[in-house]
Amino acid sequence: FAVAFMMFNTKKAPFDDARVRQAFLYAIDYEKMIQNALPDVATRPQSFLPESHVDYTGPATNDFNHDVDKAKQLLDEAGVKDLSIVMDTTDAGWIAGLATQIQQDLQAIGVTAEISSQASSALYSNRCDTDDAVQPFDIVVAPGDPGCFGTDPDLLMNWWYGDNSWTEKRSSWKGSEGYTKLHELMDQAFKAEGSEQKDLWKQCFDVLSEEVPLYPIVHRQVVTAFLEDKVNNFLPIGCTGLQFKGVSAK
Repeated sequence: FAVAFMMFNTKKAPFDDARVRQAFLYAIDYEKMIQNALPDVATRPQSFLPESHVDYTGPATNDFNHDVDKAKQLLDEAGVKDLSIVMDTTDAGWIAGLATQIQQDLQAIGVTAEISSQASSALYSNRCDTDDAVQPFDIVVAPGDPGCFGTDPDLLMNWWYGDNSWTEKRSSWKGSEGYTKLHELMDQAFKAEGSEQKDLWKQCFDVLSEEVPLYPIVHRQVVTAFLEDKVNNFLPIGCTGLQFKGVSAK
């Protein structure tokens, strides 16, 4: 679960309207963006989880693909035109490639985006975690990897949508109707098992695709390199990190 995500300031107009947030995601030419920046190691998100995840439940309600007409329609419905924003990004090299493509795609739906790139620590402290009642940023495009702690869907959702700094200050989504709905479903899923749990997770993923306070824009493969002639029984794992149980040197 290594991703790049787009995060919105949901307390700041016009991103307090979920239709505008959805429009930005429909505007992206995912295939072109991936081919230019992450060929062969990334896929377009069809849901919060990647298709390769054991708990993937199929495409979410909003299966974001490149749909310029849909994006323009959503902006029209929200009464948004001639919008100019700042897209804050981190200084990770591959993020720059994504941001440039997104900038062009937003231009195609009538949105002018200025790219502002800085180190992650500076971005979050200066733009997303300030003491202002409404944070100063518009949108953020950045890398994320909560999969370093495991791949359980509840863990992954709680990382970005739980009762923490991500929802309190960054997306400012905490306390919204969508936040409450998601957490009611997550609480039910946490206590459930088997197919019932998976169905509840599917409902969670649908809510996230409708609300999109923060949402993946690419799912990246986790890549591990090793020298087969140096170790016995080593296998890469599906999340960040290395596992050496049962491994020995040759």
